[in-house]
Amino acid sequence: MPVVIIIITISTLVIVPWVTFIATSRETTTNATGREEEFYAADAGLQAVIKDLIQGSDPLGVYTPPTITVNGYTPTISITATSASQQVPFSTILADPESTGGLASLAASATFQYVIRNVETSTPMYINWNYAPTGSTRIRLYQGVGIGGTLVLGGTASTLPRVLNIDGSLIIGGTYTIEYANLSGVTIATTAFSYTGSAGTTWIRTVAYRDYKITSVVGQAKVVATVRQSPGSSSSTRSVHIISQLEN
Repeated sequence: MPVVIIIITISTLVIVPWVTFIATSRETTTNATGREEEFYAADAGLQAVIKDLIQGSDPLGVYTPPTITVNGYTPTISITATSASQQVPFSTILADPESTGGLASLAASATFQYVIRNVETSTPMYINWNYAPTGSTRIRLYQGVGIGGTLVLGGTASTLPRVLNIDGSLIIGGTYTIEYANLSGVTIATTAFSYTGSAGTTWIRTVAYRDYKITSVVGQAKVVATVRQSPGSSSSTRSVHIISQLEN
């Protein structure tokens, strides 16, 4: 399950004098109810975007924020890239290279390319591929999208699991493509991904993420969150961390 960490800052609540409260109780109640409804609608818009990020959407690519209407209110949502949250520590993560999708089954002599974006500079990458039956396979890491870019590292073997350990000195950051190749004469089936990172499963260990600022506004209510999507829009398993959230 994706992990979400939430740190919330709530604006100060000011209590008006008792006499004023008595004199304007109906108006205050009405305004408070409307403000609360606006807030819930704004928060719903924010949560809808976060759900899309968990599903793998690229909010700065071809993406339209979902239209959410709550209590008759529809929030206005904006998304921008931010680097402010990069000061927050972030360790390596395990990513699923579509072990139950495109990589699930490879015919003889077939290859599969997996693109992973937002890789941090000078961070090591460890690729673990387990499959059956045992046969000759190859893993190669290329810089950029596709195998037309610079070859960073590659190797061929017939032992299981197939591993490729890339030293951080070889990683300059950005987008990388991992090529999985079946060099045997039979179809092989990939063992599924696991968050345990055990040798008998399939996964990629890397440091890859991107930060966004999401603002959702309804009337006088505004919810702003800085979120971190990891490992990025191109991967099939990702998490979204809400680094900070401000509610007005």
